[in-house]
Amino acid sequence: MNHSHLRNHRQVAGIVSGILSSHLAPARRFCVKSIPLGAQSGATLDAWLRSPTLDILQELQLYEPQKLPPAQIFRSSPTLRILDTGGFLLPDSTIQGLQLPHLKQLGFYNVKISEHSLHSLIDGCPALEYLLMTWCLGFRWLRINSHTLRALAIDNSYAQRRDVQLNKLIIDNAPCLERCDLDQPDRLVFGSTVIQVLRIDKLAMVVRTVKIVAVQMKALSLDTVIDLMTCFPCLEKLYIQADKSEPNNLWRRKHQNLIKCIDIPLKTILLESYRGIKSQVDFVTFFVLNAGVLELMTLVVDSKHYSEEFLAKTT
Repeated sequence: MNHSHLRNHRQVAGIVSGILSSHLAPARRFCVKSIPLGAQSGATLDAWLRSPTLDILQELQLYEPQKLPPAQIFRSSPTLRILDTGGFLLPDSTIQGLQLPHLKQLGFYNVKISEHSLHSLIDGCPALEYLLMTWCLGFRWLRINSHTLRALAIDNSYAQRRDVQLNKLIIDNAPCLERCDLDQPDRLVFGSTVIQVLRIDKLAMVVRTVKIVAVQMKALSLDTVIDLMTCFPCLEKLYIQADKSEPNNLWRRKHQNLIKCIDIPLKTILLESYRGIKSQVDFVTFFVLNAGVLELMTLVVDSKHYSEEFLAKTT
């Protein structure tokens, strides 16, 4: 609904309430984004979610549900397939005993939830395929044991240091996992393989199902990426965000034996914050010369670095 021409929140609330009350058939999807509802937003959203029209809701997208009892978000838990929400504290009492048997996609944005509740929630989603968590707090570790999970994305890049946030991710069993988007947890465990700050500390097994990885690094490091390729030998797409680059990414002598004995399966590489400095050029050159099936390499240049001087240096 385009509400830009409406004068106040009462008009918006009235129109949505009217639509819900006059809609005779069950609704499949309900999405509320940035709608101005004023001081009574909690009561308004609560009334909407209690509407019989939403009794068998399948998709719910609800952002910043101010003053809304979190339990109301899960009112359609028996039928929900997609839940994308955030901006609240999720108490243990709400999650206790919660079951979402058909939920395939769970997206949390700026949600505070305890470790116990988070694991209980995931355990109550036996069909979960996509787990997306952005700026979520309240838990220091997360254990994944899922036969259905295909994609996992976690981004805590803007969390404050004083916040209780994820620093250890353990993937015990995820045979269908194909994609990992990770904001560099301190410790990542795949079965018996331990990756410490994106460096393999103990390689006891490889994960062949993962074909797409997106990582945020403090410093662009070829050694780190080679470690990741060792852990994920079937990796086809790699997306990298790095705040800075290591002093050098020299490889001709250091990795000459590695080049002879492995095939690099990467087809797509995207590198953000490219500035054309030597360590980045060395990194890119390694894959251009040695990734035999590489189809696409994208170098994203920040607007602040894009200039005639940059173009002259890189062409």
